Amino acid sequence: MKALIIGHVWPEPGSSAAGARINEIMHLLFANGWNLTFASASQRGEFVRFPSGVAVNEVQIELNSSTFDVWLQELKPDLVLFDRFMSEEQYGWRVAEKIPQAVRILDTEDLHFLRHARAKRIQNSLQDEEIDFFNSDAFREIAAIYRSDLSLIISNPELEILKNTFNIPNDLLVYLPFCRRFQLHDLEKSARPEFEHRRGYTMIGSFQHAPNRDAVLNLKDNIWPAILKRQPDAELHIYGSYMQAKDRQLHDVKSNFFMHGRVEDAFAAIQKHRVMLAPLRFGAGLKGKLVDAMQCGTPFVTTDVGAEGIHCMPQSVLNDVDGFAQRAVTLHNQKKEWNDSSLEGSRVFREQFADATLQTEFLSVLSYISANIEKHRKKNFTGAMLMHHRMQSTRFLSKWIEEKNKKG
Repeated sequence: MKALIIGHVWPEPGSSAAGARINEIMHLLFANGWNLTFASASQRGEFVRFPSGVAVNEVQIELNSSTFDVWLQELKPDLVLFDRFMSEEQYGWRVAEKIPQAVRILDTEDLHFLRHARAKRIQNSLQDEEIDFFNSDAFREIAAIYRSDLSLIISNPELEILKNTFNIPNDLLVYLPFCRRFQLHDLEKSARPEFEHRRGYTMIGSFQHAPNRDAVLNLKDNIWPAILKRQPDAELHIYGSYMQAKDRQLHDVKSNFFMHGRVEDAFAAIQKHRVMLAPLRFGAGLKGKLVDAMQCGTPFVTTDVGAEGIHCMPQSVLNDVDGFAQRAVTLHNQKKEWNDSSLEGSRVFREQFADATLQTEFLSVLSYISANIEKHRKKNFTGAMLMHHRMQSTRFLSKWIEEKNKKG
């Protein structure tokens, strides 16, 4: 069986949770007998990494080019997985036209329209108002979900939004959070530093991701001053890929606010410190930094948005500055509180992100759809209708761009 993964970008698991997520899916498919091809039209960077021990055929493809159609027909994949809805928009109609029997799966990563709507609320100081989903982001992403045979949803709250707000049928959705059972070597307590051998606070995340940059600004302007009032000698160490000059300017030795940039080993960086801080004001999906922290036995303090989809300790989920700062200092300075939180995080990690049950369910659903593809699609009239119109409009736009590029 052949699986083609079309990446919005090339996977960089050391740079973002999205890169780790797509690698986990490739590991899962490979472990269950699939031959993998990963293709992307994006520029390949120096930090691209594929999962260790997994054989992947890597192919550079083109946007708006019939060369993709020719190559696709030669490959003849049984499954095509689109990394984020933008990839489905660009290539879904081509796959449906050239390889109609291939199962088309969308990995949403997170619901982009939800993240963007929450960002808009923050930017316009509308936190107390309901989220307005009537926007182009929602129209595009929901349409891509309907056009796909199955969509992978990373958090239960997002699953509920899709079912209850948009009435998307159950058989088009499957809950598949992070699949960390392939990398459990860091879970053993003996491999992790204890309370006495850690120091200070930390945060980690890609600075290409707007919620992370906003969270660092929230730390700098609001939360860190509140922590320093309670603990004047406290240190905060922030790690993250793709820091820009404006981000590095936040580095402030006088207030022990340290901006370190990219690290090769996120686990090693997190395990040096006692508490992970994640004061996220908007975002969506699961937060990789918090799952990493639990895997490292590092307690964290976060917000409602940060904790979404994670069965974490409620006393570590706080939206007000003073409550957030006080909980952080308590975890940092009180060994029993730290140990209790560390053990609880490890338990949640094992139960929610290292168990094979949900991955087995996904593989079972995939097997059923593969064997009953026509029956499955006949139940999804909305998707067929959207695909019909999408193929007409996108085909001619793409062909026009292709001809324009040839003349150029």
